[in-house]
Amino acid sequence: MKGAKEISYDGNLIGLYVDLNDLQENSFPTSENQSFQLGLWSIKDKKIYDKHIHKDLSRNIQNTSEFLFVLQGKLTINVYSEDNKFVETILLGPNESFLQFVGGHEIIAESETKFFEIKQGPYLGKDADKSLVE
Repeated sequence: MKGAKEISYDGNLIGLYVDLNDLQENSFPTSENQSFQLGLWSIKDKKIYDKHIHKDLSRNIQNTSEFLFVLQGKLTINVYSEDNKFVETILLGPNESFLQFVGGHEIIAESETKFFEIKQGPYLGKDADKSLVE
């Protein structure tokens, strides 16, 4: 997909940068085996999707994936591998996002920035959920 960039470390996919300003078509930039999925749609003419209900399914998820989307302003994201190694710095502006599957990050939000985050729950608290990177 144009506007998407995979962020990898040591041959492993850590995350996916997506610029929705470049979105021209429908796509799922994540693979089917990822524990967190991202679908993108660019609708030109009215479309009605089939009514459906998502079935209750047991899924075994070992990590917490996180999706960050900037509405206004700027974020700087320093990305780290699972073994605490710095991988890359990603700059996000309006309509840009980062979907992180594994590893960690440091987020720096500039003044007047609005963004949202989506991740799996439940949240078990800082001590259970996070390891700080030195």
